[in-house]
Amino acid sequence: MKSNQLVMQAANREKPAIASAKQFIREHYTEQLSLHKVSSNVNMSPFYFSKQFRKASGFSFTEFISRTRIEKAKDFMLNPNLRISEIGFETGFQSLTHFNRVFRKITGQSPTEYRGRLSASTECQLAGIARAGLTTEPGNETLEMLQIKNNPRKNHRLESDRLAGCTTTMLARAG
Repeated sequence: MKSNQLVMQAANREKPAIASAKQFIREHYTEQLSLHKVSSNVNMSPFYFSKQFRKASGFSFTEFISRTRIEKAKDFMLNPNLRISEIGFETGFQSLTHFNRVFRKITGQSPTEYRGRLSASTECQLAGIARAGLTTEPGNETLEMLQIKNNPRKNHRLESDRLAGCTTTMLARAG
């Protein structure tokens, strides 16, 4: 008799073809991906692949592609030098309107709103570092990453008036 853990592992095990398809999508998300192209890549008919993909992942084929692209877009938004339109096209969307619509549907906010909240969060982290008495010096990767995001000046100690909008939990983590 199998233990409960083994039964759960067997139930959660993904078919190799579906795992391969997900990997293919992650590697080719910038390209135009069709159901036919991906299903033929894993040697399945489009209809059967679609059914199996939804069953295994919980998402339709197109929804999985959209979610993969949006996750990549969120990573690109960490770079303040990239415009939102560039990010949309770099992640495989064919139009900025479609990118904005899908981004809002998945995240609940527009790309601009998301980036604004991301910036505010980074400023709070920088403020927490300043409150802890640290400076953003070259060589500290974490501090440099935060500095690059919102503070182009090197070795700059943040002023205490910038702490106003930050939460106590952020400050406590940094201290």
